[in-house]
Amino acid sequence: MTLSVFAQRNALLISLITLAFSLYGALSHHISAASLPFFMAAYIVQAALYCLPLLLIAKLGRRLPTLLSFGLTTVYSIAIVSLILANYKLYSLYGFYINSFVLNIITTPGGIEALGANASTYKTLALYNVIGLALYAAFIRYAAAEKLFSYLPSKRCSLSLLLLCFVFQAMSYAAANHKADRDILNASNAIAWYMPITAKSFLRKLGIAGRSEDGLEGRTKGGRVDYPQVDPTSLNIKQAYNIVWLVAESWRFDMLDKRIMPATNAFAANNIRYTHHYSGGNGTRMGMFTQFYGLYGSYWFDILREGKSPLLIDTLIANNYQMKAFTSAKFTYPEFNKTIFSRFTDQQLHSDAKGHGWQRDQRNTTKLIDYIENTEHPFFTFMFFESAHANYYFPDKNIIEPDYLKNFDYLDTNISKHIKGIKNRYINSNNHLDSQIARVINSLKQSEKMDNTIIVITGDHGEEFMEKGRWGHNSTFSEEQVRVPMILHIPGQPAAQHDFLSSHLDLPATVLQALGINIDPKLHSYGSNLLSPQYQRDYTVVSDWHGNSLVTKNIKYVMSSKARQLGNNITTIDDTPITADDIQANDKKTLTKFIKDVSRFYK
Repeated sequence: MTLSVFAQRNALLISLITLAFSLYGALSHHISAASLPFFMAAYIVQAALYCLPLLLIAKLGRRLPTLLSFGLTTVYSIAIVSLILANYKLYSLYGFYINSFVLNIITTPGGIEALGANASTYKTLALYNVIGLALYAAFIRYAAAEKLFSYLPSKRCSLSLLLLCFVFQAMSYAAANHKADRDILNASNAIAWYMPITAKSFLRKLGIAGRSEDGLEGRTKGGRVDYPQVDPTSLNIKQAYNIVWLVAESWRFDMLDKRIMPATNAFAANNIRYTHHYSGGNGTRMGMFTQFYGLYGSYWFDILREGKSPLLIDTLIANNYQMKAFTSAKFTYPEFNKTIFSRFTDQQLHSDAKGHGWQRDQRNTTKLIDYIENTEHPFFTFMFFESAHANYYFPDKNIIEPDYLKNFDYLDTNISKHIKGIKNRYINSNNHLDSQIARVINSLKQSEKMDNTIIVITGDHGEEFMEKGRWGHNSTFSEEQVRVPMILHIPGQPAAQHDFLSSHLDLPATVLQALGINIDPKLHSYGSNLLSPQYQRDYTVVSDWHGNSLVTKNIKYVMSSKARQLGNNITTIDDTPITADDIQANDKKTLTKFIKDVSRFYK
């Protein structure tokens, strides 16, 4: 077999794989008949781009050793096919393709562990690799692609047709983007790694009227961060309470139930519970960031770049607090060792990433209790629980839903078919989470530290089980993904249950006020003191890697580019789709207020 024939057979395989999964994407996105010409032209361009390196290798092959040329062709073909398959498997699980967020997971220490893959997943992956390589070898051996290529027009004609497809799909997308043609924009999302070309300014100069997708836009400034706007060393704590800050992975609002989590539910009833509380993100990064900084998640990237610690942590350190943080994941992913806990020493950061989440939680809870009982006042301690993280593991004694999926393998589990059994795993894991939170609460009571300790108990984000069409988190801003429990214990404060809109953004201002620091929250956050009689929040902001979503008492307005692709741009508060025409005047004013204020902490 010549190198040219070998390259042609690999090119045909890549083109067929690309077509198969592009059609899968088209069916998943329910693209319209009107967008089919654009879709096919975009597919042809995408497949050509994937095959272009094969042409280059074939050209260079004349100057390279034969074995090297064949090796490069094989490695590239297997790699690109594997990426295409991985892209669409990722989409089937989470609703998005490989992007900068996924690359961050892969390249950041602790990221792979955070995905929750188990031994069964790796065995299945190994089996798929063996089968895939066998099918690849058989295709290359027996598929006479060179005969099909012989029917193609001349090279000049083929290149002209390819150029025509490129211009057509590029112009179609640019016009659709300018006019907000949802048919073509939706069709472009069906093709993994589609590279859009826009021309709004050019089209405006030509006098062609356009509009945004809904008539409203929101942008963030970015750049040099002006945070905090107060010197933490000037803040003197008047009421030096200990602080125990407990955050549970993927803990959504309706899990705080007397059947699922009896101990935590009882504690909430005797303290301050917020029933309509929103995380600041639909993923761990933004959910954690917002509750310590009080800033919108869109500030994460610049805070990370500048290595700024939260005002709350800086103030505690300036007032000689003992500091210790525990996690059943890793502090390196997301990069909390470079943000929230950047001023903690290695001895002050304890991580445990061995075994299942519930096993790590048990070991870490023991260490946390030991720290609480044997550390001098005042102290701050933090704990991140992993019990409720996928794959939702738990010991037998925490089985309260016996009808659960016994083996949850990401690669070969039909999520939609088994979603009830998967959710039951989640419920059981939350029952275990309850037992560990109870251990911490009992320790504080037995050590008689409850009366001089602030306790924060919340989740980093929620978890969806196909209630709105997705599984997991980090995809859309559905209630299931962004609403979390919120429990506060503040010495001297009576028990209460509040049903008003509240946010993670309020936590820094609330805790600082409880410590006796009377400063304007506007100097360091987008939050307010939850304990203030005048507390009122007209809107909150929930973020992901790609942008923000505005949440009012009535609507959600999505500005994240990824979430817009996966869901609806505007919904009611319970995620029912609406249009811009349905937005009430007060909510339009709220959106305008947000846009004016979103860059407050940039210079």
